[in-house]
Amino acid sequence: MEKAWGQCGPCTITFSGNGNPTPNRNIQDGDVVCILGNRSSRINLRNRDDLTICIANGVIYSNDFANLNGDDITINNYGQFGDPGTNRDLRIRESQVLNNFGSVFFRNVTNEGLINSSSGTLTVERDLENDEGILNLGNTSVGGDFINNNLVTLAGSLTVEDDLDNDDNDAIIRPLNTNQCNTISVGGDIDTDDGRITGNNLTGPFKAPLLVNKSPDDGNLTGGAIVDPSLDCSDTNGPPSGGCWQYIDDGTVSGIVIIEFFDDCVWEAPTGLLEFEVLVVGGGGGGGADAGGGGGAGGLVHARALVSEIESEGLPVNSSFNIDIGPGGDGSTTDEDPGQDGSSTTFDLGGIYEVIAAGGGGGGSSDSEGANDGFDSSISSTTGFSVVGGNLFGSSGGGAGNDGNNGDRGQGGTDGNRGGRGDENAGGGGGGVEGDGQNADEEEGGNGGGGIQIMIFDDRIYAAGGGGGGVDSGGTGGSSVGGDGGEEDEDGEDGLTPGSGGGGGGEDANGGVGADGVVIVRYEIARILPVEFLSFQSTYHLAKRTGLLEWSTSKEWENSHFEIERAINTVKEWETIGRVEGQGYSQSPVSYSFEDTQLPAAGGMVYYRIKQVDFDGKSSYSVTRSVRVNPVASNLSWVAYPVPSQVGTAIQLELLNPEAYHDELIGVTVSSVTGVAETFLFRNPNELQESMAQKLAQMPRGLYLVNISWGEKSQQVKLLIQ
Repeated sequence: MEKAWGQCGPCTITFSGNGNPTPNRNIQDGDVVCILGNRSSRINLRNRDDLTICIANGVIYSNDFANLNGDDITINNYGQFGDPGTNRDLRIRESQVLNNFGSVFFRNVTNEGLINSSSGTLTVERDLENDEGILNLGNTSVGGDFINNNLVTLAGSLTVEDDLDNDDNDAIIRPLNTNQCNTISVGGDIDTDDGRITGNNLTGPFKAPLLVNKSPDDGNLTGGAIVDPSLDCSDTNGPPSGGCWQYIDDGTVSGIVIIEFFDDCVWEAPTGLLEFEVLVVGGGGGGGADAGGGGGAGGLVHARALVSEIESEGLPVNSSFNIDIGPGGDGSTTDEDPGQDGSSTTFDLGGIYEVIAAGGGGGGSSDSEGANDGFDSSISSTTGFSVVGGNLFGSSGGGAGNDGNNGDRGQGGTDGNRGGRGDENAGGGGGGVEGDGQNADEEEGGNGGGGIQIMIFDDRIYAAGGGGGGVDSGGTGGSSVGGDGGEEDEDGEDGLTPGSGGGGGGEDANGGVGADGVVIVRYEIARILPVEFLSFQSTYHLAKRTGLLEWSTSKEWENSHFEIERAINTVKEWETIGRVEGQGYSQSPVSYSFEDTQLPAAGGMVYYRIKQVDFDGKSSYSVTRSVRVNPVASNLSWVAYPVPSQVGTAIQLELLNPEAYHDELIGVTVSSVTGVAETFLFRNPNELQESMAQKLAQMPRGLYLVNISWGEKSQQVKLLIQ
């Protein structure tokens, strides 16, 4: 019972079982309704507004609420709400909130407001519909269909026996901010034609894998969501099978997120991102056959996007960038054809941040001799989007096949490099981004041109040329990462790092395959705008003598919580009076509220501000709001409030008339009606107020007399604790 009071108090009306409430009256606007004992009888809320309802820890309320139609209603469930096999439905309306920390059981559930069940379990016998609401789910079981029309975040498992309909333009299912593995298992069909099921991996430093047991009808899984029929979470750290990306750095320690895309993919960028960098590398060219030339390196572009030059608030909601990875060219298998060209890699093709890194040219073969030229790479001419460090290279040409001369070696695109000449029974090396391929020397293949290393992404060397093949010996791949040329009758080796060319084949041998391209995105977490406050207002409620704070956010990124700070008659001395948990990540508006029930008895101007705190401890403040509080009507020096009060409530003893106090020691004696008394001594009113609030909160219910004495003065105050 003590724990139940701690979670649910202060209560204005209490249900301890199936009997009448205490006090025995109808529920009114503004009540705090506490269910502290097991109950099966239905509670009638009478369409009241501004209610807080609490189902205590360990308590089973196996019914629903009649006339749950009012505005600004919050249900906090720490026990069991509903009953397995129930024939009742639950509807959470707009402006209503269900915070579930225990278990919820209903036949059908419709959400039009906010259901926070990430820390609890939700079991729906038939259908669950998220109709324009927000669902934050932990382990959830749906016996029928799940229809989602808005945002669902998942921290655990979602099991749907029949169909999952995620076919709305606003329909998003994604992991909540957590490091755990999250799973979705659907017995019927998954429809995401206009919606998205997305992993959280690409929008933050938190590894939150999302495994789905089957592909949607339209295959619309993005952001690292993975199809895995076994839903095996045992290995979710590296790149998933069939995935298209992996972390180089998740930013948890460094504060810098680096993501490598190794297959066609979509990057769902963080809302509010002010700046990012991309490294785009095209596929390497394939090597030629039969003493063939090495393949040329793919083009390379390193660019920085200053988003704030276009969007002062950073990337807008739902910003996504298409990524197409250019495969490396195949090595030639016949002396009549050169190696194939690598393909271009593109980032945001057709968008304002477009980058195209061209594919490398294929190496020449013995009969064809002539190698393929490289192509131009490009970057979009957009405000705030520019090349970094001069790193914009066209792709390089392949090396000429044996006996190939200057006219047979491939030429590079703009700022690319050319391949080497062939010689008797040997091919030239393919060009790399840092140099031309070397010429063959008699029967020895030429070495490939060097690649480039850009340390802010990782320590690999990209886009080196392949070595030429030779009857005597093959050339070495550029920077030891291009494919080595084959010697004698050996095939050329494949390129080893993104964009590197394949080696030319030896005598009567095939060329190596060029390496695929890559896209790497890098951004600092600090360059993401934090929570944006949409509104913040404060209201003084005269009848209840409370201050109501209401605020909303337009979006949230890594929002851990809010701390409510208060100052009285000045804005120089602030104290923290409360905390409200944040949404974590949200791309749509979220509303919050906090009620200050302990306003100063002396009245005056009370100032409030909201401190927003990120998961990494960084914080920012809202604007300051204020209310004018009326003094408590009394001709006494000291006042106690609230009276009556509830068990567990901090009762304030406040000096209402400061002129009556002259730095004396203050004695406080608390006596019960049974005659038990306890005395305390304090040096000043502030010490008294802070200490007595805690001591009185621990007192059991009953009537008490509090005698306060200072100097030659004294005063008696009555307290009723219910």
